[in-house]
Parts: sequence; C-alpha cells; structure tokens
Amino acid sequence: MSIRDKVVKTLRLKEAPYAVTLLVAALGWSLTQAIGRLTEMPIIEYKLHDRIDHGTRLVTCEVTNICGKVFRNLNLYLTVEEGKPATISDPEIGFVKPIMPDPFQSRAAYTQGRNAAYFVPELQPFCSTLLEVRVDGAAALELRYYSGSETIRLIERSFQTWLVKNEIEIMIGLFAFWLFMLMLYVILVP
Repeated sequence: MSIRDKVVKTLRLKEAPYAVTLLVAALGWSLTQAIGRLTEMPIIEYKLHDRIDHGTRLVTCEVTNICGKVFRNLNLYLTVEEGKPATISDPEIGFVKPIMPDPFQSRAAYTQGRNAAYFVPELQPFCSTLLEVRVDGAAALELRYYSGSETIRLIERSFQTWLVKNEIEIMIGLFAFWLFMLMLYVILVP
C-alpha cells in the first residue's frame, strides 16, 4: 500500500474532519499565545546591512518596534566591536513612513568616539527607522541603546520576529489549509 493510498484511507475515516479541525485549532491557539507573549514584551527588532558604496563601507541598521508599546526618547548607538580597529563617520537617521519626526524634538545623529549616536523621539508599534554610518575598517558593528526609564530587548531579525510580523498571514494560511482539507474530505468520501 503506497503513502497516497494510506492518506486517502485516513481521509475517508468518519473522524477525519474533526481531527483536522482540532489540529488546526491547536496550531492557531499555540501561535496566538506565543505571539501574544512576544508582543507584550518591549522588543525592538534590528537587522544590520553591510555594503560597499562608492568604495566606502556603508552599514545600515533597520530598527523596528515589533511590540504594542510606544518607545519615547530612545537613544540608539551603532558601536564598533570591542577591541577591533575601525573608525566611523557620517551617521544619518531616516524615518520610515508613517513616522514623521517632530522637528522641534529631532536631533541630528553624531559620532561619539567609537559610536554613532542616534536620537529617536518616538518609535510606534510596527514602525521602523533606519540608522546609517560609514565605516573605515573591517570591524563589525553592534546596536546598543540607552533608555533611562525602561528595559528593552534588542533582537536581531529571526524566526521569532518573523512570526510576530506575519501573524495574520500565518493565520490565513492555517484557515486555507483547514478549508482545503475539508474540501478534500468531501471529494474523497463517497
């Protein structure tokens, strides 16, 4: 008996729709619980992009608030890796729509020793900002922050952050899978 025959035989069982429904419901519940816990924590996702632009090394860091909290007066720093020789220059900050920085609160990015310092007056949920700096040397850069009033988790882009950012699409996919399986059951069961 082939695998296809076993799958068809299993789908023809009277309990198959109930088992598929319970499986999809359990997956959906587990997913929403995990994502709910992640979005309750103060988490900022970041991704460092390193490229050569006109013969100069350019490092860009995309910083995204992936929780339901608004971060205010956030000081972010791109820091040269400890013990590695490199110099940084020309730091710039860019706000991604829909963020419009307050011109009265905004401060220009600047270099401070082995750091590029950026001030973000407000980072709303699921909004991003771009930090950019030119680097002379091969040392890696690290993202750090200072916030006198709260603790924040900086997490590099990963599967966890992907789940949070794509929760709706995943749930729609689970629903489509459930509908497909039920339709397959209706077709295969005489």
